Amino acid sequence: MSIFINNLIPTQSEIRDFDQVQIMIKHARNGGLFDEKEIDRHIKESGKEHNQLIQLARFKDDLIFIRDGHHRILSKYLAGLHQIEDSEYEIKDWKYSQYNNSNLKANWVTPFNPKKEVRNNDLEEWKNQVSKWIASEEDVGKKIQENRHCYVLPRGDIWHIRQLKSARIPATK
Repeated sequence: MSIFINNLIPTQSEIRDFDQVQIMIKHARNGGLFDEKEIDRHIKESGKEHNQLIQLARFKDDLIFIRDGHHRILSKYLAGLHQIEDSEYEIKDWKYSQYNNSNLKANWVTPFNPKKEVRNNDLEEWKNQVSKWIASEEDVGKKIQENRHCYVLPRGDIWHIRQLKSARIPATK
């Protein structure tokens, strides 16, 4: 079942790779999907292994947040498309308490309240810091809570993909 982009809520503050978005807009405008076939092609071309389908988190109140895939969703939106197809995403049910607590076994080191907060778009430095805490056997959960300001911002008016700070980039023709 396809999902309307207007029903998806971002969980990060901005987009970090404008060039990537421009390429993705062209792909979407040409009828391309961001499905497993496209992900496999991208992995072979770029050598990046992290790629996966768009990841969505659905809560009991029926709000759906974007966990991973902000660039792809923004690209489709800027290409004039209004939905993501079922072959492009995975959706999982979550509880807000799961989002708001770290889980080191699942590598969830950026807990936040998605109704009130968004994450910074670049978490590499933060994740490196958490790795150092783990290596030194510090109380990682406590350190994460004490340093939330390093990876979380107030949500403010970011309730739609078009409201991301850098979503105001011009769409290609």
